[in-house]
Amino acid sequence: MKSAYEDCQKMDKISLSMLERQLATSKKSLQQMEINRTNEIVDNIFDVIIHADQDENYTLEDGEIETLIEKIEGIMGVEIADGLLKQKIIENGRDIDSIMMIIKGLLDDDPTTVVEDGEAIIRIQ
Repeated sequence: MKSAYEDCQKMDKISLSMLERQLATSKKSLQQMEINRTNEIVDNIFDVIIHADQDENYTLEDGEIETLIEKIEGIMGVEIADGLLKQKIIENGRDIDSIMMIIKGLLDDDPTTVVEDGEAIIRIQ
C-alpha cells in the first residue's frame, strides 16, 4: 500500500499532457501490434495452403483437405467452420486456387473474417 502511495506521489510531477502523449503512443503501438498479429496469421494460413497438395497433382483429395483444415485450425487465433470450408473447396474445384478464392476474404475491408453466403468460414480472433 505504501508503495502505491509513493507511486502516486511521483506521478504528481508528471504533466497531464505528457500522460496523454504516452497514452496516444501506447494506443498506436497496440493497433500496430494487432495489425502485425493478423498479418502473421494470414501468412501462416497461406503457408499451410501452399503445402496442402502433398502429392502435387494440383487436386486436393479428401485427406488433403482434412489435413489442410486441421493445420489451419492449429494456428492460434483461427476458428474455422470445418464442414463449410470443405464444402466450398470441393464446390470450387478442389485445387489451390479454390482455396485462395475463399481465403481472399481475409484481404478485404475486414481482415478477421471470411464470410460466404452470410456464414463465417474463417474467423481470426
